[in-house]
Amino acid sequence: MKSSTRFFIFLICFLAYACQEKNDDDKNSPPAQPTLIAPSNADDNVNTSLNLVWECVDPDNDSVTYNVFFSANNPPDSLVTSNLVPASYSIAGLESSKTYFWQVVAKDSYGNETKGPVWSFSTIIDFRDGFTGNYNCLVTRSYFCPSGDTMNWCKDTLADNKQVLVEKVQERFLLIRVSESYSFEAEYQEWNNTFECTDCPGPPDYIRFFPNDSIYVYVRVGVLDSYNYYGIKIDNQ
Repeated sequence: MKSSTRFFIFLICFLAYACQEKNDDDKNSPPAQPTLIAPSNADDNVNTSLNLVWECVDPDNDSVTYNVFFSANNPPDSLVTSNLVPASYSIAGLESSKTYFWQVVAKDSYGNETKGPVWSFSTIIDFRDGFTGNYNCLVTRSYFCPSGDTMNWCKDTLADNKQVLVEKVQERFLLIRVSESYSFEAEYQEWNNTFECTDCPGPPDYIRFFPNDSIYVYVRVGVLDSYNYYGIKIDNQ
């Protein structure tokens, strides 16, 4: 009888010890490393307002909170939020044409932490910042000219060293001054670095940018008549 009692006492103590060991902080597993959902790592042309999204699994099914580090430095050195519960963080007001780095640290209810990798993305390129300035242009006139019974395309050189000023105005717009008496506002078209006139009848006037700080400006003055400016930047605005 006494042996049975001692056995049961031993069993109870063993189970209590095992439970204690199981719940000991040193025996609890830390969260798994956070994995990226969005935006994709090293993605570019990302909006300046976005949601950072990740996922994380805890092997013990413990509750997990997150610290998020975010900055233009690598590794990111600014703690932007702590003890965050959802696996996402909204951020806004970023600069265009800039690369940012971010990192998530997952922490379970026992204080165990796991750092995620450093991720990065680059915000949408604002071509307007690099395009503004004065350009020295060659000006030609292109038009249809009659020749016998047919219409032929003619081109005359009107001027050299003619300046075109490109100014940055409101969001997504440039102001192009192609002469003292003529200018037009143009909206940026992302697909080919082209700004098209927003208030022009018929085919729009436009300005197109190329590498090496060169431009082409098209100004329509008639149904079959236009001016063409080919320029190289001579100074920044």
